[in-house]
Amino acid sequence: IFITDHFHGASNIDETYISPNKRALYSKGPVVIDDNVWIGQNVSVMPNVVIGEGCIIEANSVVTHDIPAFSIAAGCPAKIIKRMK
Repeated sequence: IFITDHFHGASNIDETYISPNKRALYSKGPVVIDDNVWIGQNVSVMPNVVIGEGCIIEANSVVTHDIPAFSIAAGCPAKIIKRMK
């Protein structure tokens, strides 16, 4: 599982001329993972995301947006495929 709340540099053309290891860290917001969440193998959770209580994130998914509580999400980017409540 890969969970991050930052990137190396902002997303603009000027940053492409600077080596990634020399760019300042840039945060787009925190990651919040509520209680009783199952996260499958090789999942990536990107910045500024909330994964609600009781969610299941299927293997190999990339979570780029909030996932509401008691949802099953899968894909790249992850989309809700089923609501449990």
